[in-house]
Amino acid sequence: MIKSRVGLLLGGAALLLALSPEARRTVRRWAVKGTEGVLDMTDMAKSAGAAVQRRFSASAETIIPSDRGPQH
Repeated sequence: MIKSRVGLLLGGAALLLALSPEARRTVRRWAVKGTEGVLDMTDMAKSAGAAVQRRFSASAETIIPSDRGPQH
């Protein structure tokens, strides 16, 4: 007796993956492309963060110069 449609779908997918080498290859390709996309987005976010930090530092340096000389 099947308890839910989700269980039936997951069981069918697991059976397909277990029995079909072509299905495993396809899922593997999708997984690799998905991982590649996530890593690309991570790199873009890091680059954007570094650019913002550089611009912020340059702006702060213009407003408050760090080489004001000795203070008395």
